[in-house]
Amino acid sequence: MTQPDLPALALALQNLFDTYPTDADDSERATLTLEAGGQQHVVRLQPGQVEWLTHLVRNEEVSCRNAHEHSIGVCEHCRGLGVVGGRTPRTWIAWQVDGGSPGMPCTDAATAKWYAQEQYLDGLHSEDRDAAVLAWTGTEDVRTLEDQGENTGWCVSPETVRTPPDVWTP
Repeated sequence: MTQPDLPALALALQNLFDTYPTDADDSERATLTLEAGGQQHVVRLQPGQVEWLTHLVRNEEVSCRNAHEHSIGVCEHCRGLGVVGGRTPRTWIAWQVDGGSPGMPCTDAATAKWYAQEQYLDGLHSEDRDAAVLAWTGTEDVRTLEDQGENTGWCVSPETVRTPPDVWTP
């Protein structure tokens, strides 16, 4: 096994913490010790940075879990929005063109698409479910679910988009 590049990790962490302080300069510091193969590197960080690093690692854990097959595929850092400060999510809805009212409101497009796909597949017989080939088409804000090139009637859009374009009329 090759030794990890602890100096690079320690330098990257220390640069991050030095560049973005969270507490007063004279606040008590915590130390994070990185050790392998007889090497030891100490990184000093402020109490707020300990909380920040813990939050960052937990978000990365959720992002990894969300990346697994049959999961929602949403990055936890930005909640799938792809923008810094993604904690103010845009509400998306999954709905049927020929259905009554919109389906479940979701905080991101990926979750709304997952919901629509599950609802569509749940309505199929098992042999049709196994043969389904799903794809999303449409614009950035209004998407429609197709199965083998045929419109399923399921759409995903931001909550503000209420009327589908004429091309989606079944």
